[in-house]
Amino acid sequence: MSKQKKRNNKKKEPAANPYAHINPRRQKLHLMADDISYKFSKMSPKINRVLLAVFAVVVVLMLVKVLPSQTARYLIIAILGAAFAINGISGYRQSKWAGFFLMVFGTLLCLGNLFMLGQ
Repeated sequence: MSKQKKRNNKKKEPAANPYAHINPRRQKLHLMADDISYKFSKMSPKINRVLLAVFAVVVVLMLVKVLPSQTARYLIIAILGAAFAINGISGYRQSKWAGFFLMVFGTLLCLGNLFMLGQ
């Protein structure tokens, strides 16, 4: 019979303020960014499902030749960019650099393709 692992019943202490070493104004900005990221991480699965549904509709419309293929390509890449941006915002608390990169790259990808779609 395998041995069971012992459970650690100690309560975890809340983490000390990770921004204690910076000035109060920047500390407030960092805490606000963490709060926004936390709120987005709660809504992120729902938003991703909506984006996936929109993606499926665009693909189906492209396959049945209702939407021109160039327009569908721009829309698909814009949807991908929006998904990157949303996931970057929600992942900002875990990794600042990765979250920031995904936010910026996704936003540029989305807005750039929407701009190209409007031309």
